[in-house]
Amino acid sequence: MKIAGAWVGWGLGDSSEEIRKFKAFMRAKFSYARSLADTPAFDDATFTAVYQMQTAYTAQGKLKKPNGLIDYATKLASGFLAKPPAADNRPVLFTVCGTGVPWWVGPDADTARALEWRYKWQPIGYPAAVVPMNPSVQEGRAELRRQFELHRDRIVKYGAAMIGYSQGAIVTSETWMQDIAPDNGRLHWARGSILKAVTFGNPMREAGHVWADPGGDPAPMSSHGIADQLLTGTPSWWRDYAHKSDLYKTSKAKAARTRPPSTKSSWAPGCSKGRTTCSRRCSNSALDPRPS
Repeated sequence: MKIAGAWVGWGLGDSSEEIRKFKAFMRAKFSYARSLADTPAFDDATFTAVYQMQTAYTAQGKLKKPNGLIDYATKLASGFLAKPPAADNRPVLFTVCGTGVPWWVGPDADTARALEWRYKWQPIGYPAAVVPMNPSVQEGRAELRRQFELHRDRIVKYGAAMIGYSQGAIVTSETWMQDIAPDNGRLHWARGSILKAVTFGNPMREAGHVWADPGGDPAPMSSHGIADQLLTGTPSWWRDYAHKSDLYKTSKAKAARTRPPSTKSSWAPGCSKGRTTCSRRCSNSALDPRPS
């Protein structure tokens, strides 16, 4: 049926196989529609049944008002048509776990789970090995780069964020410093799309860059991470959380370095508890946990 030249839906006098299907749908769902004829015709009985159904859906807030037409809104409200899925415009949240634990364990994963309504979570699978650590870090960095590129369209449209814990914070820090921030970096295309970054216990924490949190006393502003290479010019949207009792993430700042920063994350291996060795292992952490 058309009104003023515009299609508004099936109405009195129309005939269509879709009308036949809708009448069959109503007969199966509503007792008052069981007498509708198995024909393609939109007759008075069909109008009465459709109007009664629409009146009920209007009372439930599913329709604005009854009109007696089989229109698109009526098909959706009745369930004759499935509602199209809502557009997923969430930014990507990359998380990188700490030493010796799988991708689903740690403050990075806990935070991501709480934010899945807001972000599309993509954890990074990598060895997270105690020793040798730098090869483990580089595997994590390579996987993070790969996932950035797999999600490039979404990142360009909606943005991205990163969370790194302990060794995972080295991965996110090196990726930022070497792959995203430099003009010639492999991921430089993403620089303007990074919305936030958070680290917990970052060995590469820049001197004086620390945020307070309820979990413990923050590291002093005079401290920095223990890695040979530290973040510099940390962006305003980057938050580093570190506690003053954390051995590997709170080193006293020096007035000047005696040599240029290393290009490797060669800080002494250990875990967040301050042990120099760790017996924890994860046989699955090297797998890609969430392939795209």
